[in-house]
Amino acid sequence: MPVARVSLEHSLTPFLAGTVIRGGCCFCWSLVCIIVFAISWSSLDFQEYGLDYNSWRHTVSTTAVGSGRYFLGVGHRFLVFPKVYQTIEYSPVPDATAGPVQSRTKDGVEVILSVSFQYQLKQENIYDLFELYGLEMDGLDDDEEEPYKRVFSYVARDILTDVSTEYNAFEFFSNRTNIGDRMWRELRSVYERDYFATVVFFQLKDVDLPDQFEHAIQDAEVSRQYQQRAREIQTKAEIEAQTSVIQAQYSAQIMRQEAGAQANATLLQNHYDIAAFNFTQRNRLASYKAMYQQLGWSNPSQLIDYIQISAASANTEDSIISLAGVGR
Repeated sequence: MPVARVSLEHSLTPFLAGTVIRGGCCFCWSLVCIIVFAISWSSLDFQEYGLDYNSWRHTVSTTAVGSGRYFLGVGHRFLVFPKVYQTIEYSPVPDATAGPVQSRTKDGVEVILSVSFQYQLKQENIYDLFELYGLEMDGLDDDEEEPYKRVFSYVARDILTDVSTEYNAFEFFSNRTNIGDRMWRELRSVYERDYFATVVFFQLKDVDLPDQFEHAIQDAEVSRQYQQRAREIQTKAEIEAQTSVIQAQYSAQIMRQEAGAQANATLLQNHYDIAAFNFTQRNRLASYKAMYQQLGWSNPSQLIDYIQISAASANTEDSIISLAGVGR
């Protein structure tokens, strides 16, 4: 029996060793699969666009995607572009993109502009932007920026400089809002046409002209305001005078109309009074004539006596009526 036991142990040893090796291989393969699966995923946050970069073939997908988690595969990663508004600022502040824009006006006066604006990349053109300007594949140092951002900054400075030459110095003092709008329109047009971005906001923060020129402009502006004020006072006086004349003419017209209306009313009232009186007298005459005939009076004095007596009876008790000659 001891010989049989030794023989069995020798026969099981290779089997157990193979099982352990196969188990270890399965474990390692499973671990590799888990690791490969895990590293095949990549994500973008809500502030980012991404292009799928294949490091094996050194190719880039042509369609940019937005925020989310994506299964890209081993050797793939995202080339990230900003989705949120990006600011370019030319001013003396420490965190500005560059210093103020120095230019000259249409009449040759030096002007220094502090400007900032915000742009946003177009998602449908991210690949075009990458193809034209590339991207720093190994990352950036703190003082570096992407190539397209440098181009955007240079182009914007040139545009602002060119637009500045379209206006004279006084317009920068008196018409700054319109100049800012003109700069915004030009930036927006060029960026959308050539640089795959939209300029969404623009701020013309400060305009600095030579001190002596600013003083001259201020004096000229004060003088212009005085002249404008004098013209306004003169215009106001003219309007008030014209208003008084119009009011007087209107009042006279009203008085004439009222007087004419009153005269017409008096004439009309007299006309109707006379007509009523004549109507009453004709009726009385007719009634007296009819009564004279019916009573058979032969002497008109009888009718006159009757009229006098009727008139006396119609008066009050306090009235004194002379009936001398009645009945004679």
